[in-house]
Amino acid sequence: MKKSRLLWLLPALLLLWLVGTGEPALAEGEATAEWTFMMYMCGSDLESKHALASYNMREITSMWFPAQVVASTDEGVELVDWQASGVNLVMQTGGAKQWHGMDVDDDGKSLGVEFATDRLQRFAFNLEYNEDRHGYMPALSLVDEQPLASMARPETLSEFIRWTVAHYPAKKYGLLLWDHGGGSRTGLFVDELFDNDIMYLYELGDALSGAQAHFELIAIDACLMCSLETARTVAPYADFMVASEEVAAGNGSAFAEWMHELYRNPGCSGGELGCEFCDATQLKYAEQSDALQEEQLTYSTIQLDAIDEVAEGFDRLFDFAGQLYESYPSRFNMFCNYLVNAESYGQGGADMIDLGSFLYNNDTMALLDADIRNGLVAALEQAVYYNIKGSGRSASKGLSFCYAPNMTPSELDIYARNCQSPAYLALLDAVNPEWEAPEWAYQKARRLTPIDELEAYQMTLELLQGDGLPRLHVINRGGSLLRCDFNLYFMDEGSGEICSLGSTSAFADWDEELGDAVYLMDNSGHWPAIEGHGCCIELIDQADGEFLYNVPIQIGTDNIILRLRANPRYDEDMGQMVYECDAIGLWQGYDQDTRMPDRSIISFNQMQGREYRLLYPCCDDDGTKTEGFQFSDTMTMHRGLEVDYAPLPVGEYYCSFTVRDIFRRSHTTQLVKLSWDGESFG
Repeated sequence: MKKSRLLWLLPALLLLWLVGTGEPALAEGEATAEWTFMMYMCGSDLESKHALASYNMREITSMWFPAQVVASTDEGVELVDWQASGVNLVMQTGGAKQWHGMDVDDDGKSLGVEFATDRLQRFAFNLEYNEDRHGYMPALSLVDEQPLASMARPETLSEFIRWTVAHYPAKKYGLLLWDHGGGSRTGLFVDELFDNDIMYLYELGDALSGAQAHFELIAIDACLMCSLETARTVAPYADFMVASEEVAAGNGSAFAEWMHELYRNPGCSGGELGCEFCDATQLKYAEQSDALQEEQLTYSTIQLDAIDEVAEGFDRLFDFAGQLYESYPSRFNMFCNYLVNAESYGQGGADMIDLGSFLYNNDTMALLDADIRNGLVAALEQAVYYNIKGSGRSASKGLSFCYAPNMTPSELDIYARNCQSPAYLALLDAVNPEWEAPEWAYQKARRLTPIDELEAYQMTLELLQGDGLPRLHVINRGGSLLRCDFNLYFMDEGSGEICSLGSTSAFADWDEELGDAVYLMDNSGHWPAIEGHGCCIELIDQADGEFLYNVPIQIGTDNIILRLRANPRYDEDMGQMVYECDAIGLWQGYDQDTRMPDRSIISFNQMQGREYRLLYPCCDDDGTKTEGFQFSDTMTMHRGLEVDYAPLPVGEYYCSFTVRDIFRRSHTTQLVKLSWDGESFG
């Protein structure tokens, strides 16, 4: 009898608690709303350092809905009271060491919320009447708290989804995943309260599986996540996905605009809302006059019920590639060369390749089996419901995949769980002798011959050091050479350290005696310089005659990257190549531990007047970088940095060559000592 009475009391107590917290007391499964949209906000350093999560929340609370609207009736047009559209907006926060909910922005606005760092919190955005604005605006209300747990743990996400479905049932569900993204090599979320814990892509699948919910739309406001691997992971649990192929813009998507559309038009589908997400975000950065973000912006809405056909076509493509690898090495080398030169994302560090830009290459069309190529193109066009792209990403077709055959065995272990393509994993197995694909892959794919048993892919480097400058002879009969760069170093007179000036493309020349091509360093004695100071350059992209470099600098105590663009042309009067250079922005780069890219590309306007120094990494005698740096003189940042190719100072230098093959493996020669007298190397 006691037990029966206790069971009767529990629902009543729960009802009283829900009413006390302001949360709607709904029976589980009672769908009274059109939409419930869940926001999973893992703050990470994006919030603790940059207040970006709070910024996006303020965008939401800035939405305004009129108290009265015009309506057509049988008797004509009249004003009627505006009715809330039946949209629930629920958010969970965690993962950050510090939140900025009490900060006041430049417009004097604040969320007015003291977010906790020692527990997980759940909030609802409730529409409340605003007397000053004579309309309704969303306000944050705390509705639940849970013990602290890693936001990157699959069960944490699952529990939030299950709880939301139980307490805010609706006809359609949406899910926003907000934080860092690392692409298909890793995954997303970085919980800085749990040793920078990451949710790998396969763990996202585990989380969605455990949630036992189906979504109309999954929106991912994070870098590099609009990939085939991501789409295959979420496809069983959603109808549509919207995400970015490229590093996501620092200020996030246009929350106020696309969520406003959700409230205005709750009858919309996930595909329609995804299109609004894309268009509104593109407009946001156009209106902010953020040229670099606007130029590199990509967002796509993916129809997930069409992903299976893309996946099948992808498997056929790499089964065909495996046959080329074994039977026609020269054709396989061409295949990989076209892959590497397709549009890529991640600012040089993520190995994410646009699948469509590879398939639409005219040379690729001549190389591939027509049925395989055309079938995959048709499937891709069906799956990419909509996509937008900036002028700097014009080749984007909406869906990427990871081409990184040079991953370490431990990285491949993770990727093998993120990737669901047996044929692709079999190829990665063949070209990585120290790694083996999981057995499940060979239930559908055949094993390929290991690369070290195929002579066509072997490469020998001969460094020629006779009279004059060093030359490099690359012996590779199969044509697996991708590119050759030369690396330049200087001897710092004060410390005696060998310091890197970086690398750029070597020049190919025909050697009559060898009857083969050799590679030469640039002997002009000129090097990229900022405000007259030679800088350390890392060549990260070379396309359409344009070079894109990363340049390490220090502002205050922070080491960041300056982005440099160079366009080479041959000067008839000088009889040599000259370069027109410009600095295009600042970027924090990749986190060394998590491999997650920073979302913020910083304009020079933001740093105007700040002091900075160029960095020169210190190196061992073999050219390997150590942890130390040498520095340039201190300079002042301004909006129009002067960038050109300037003469090198007289002194002692070293050079080496680095060869990269189609598998993105690097081979570097020993250092050769040089001296520069102001006119020539000797």
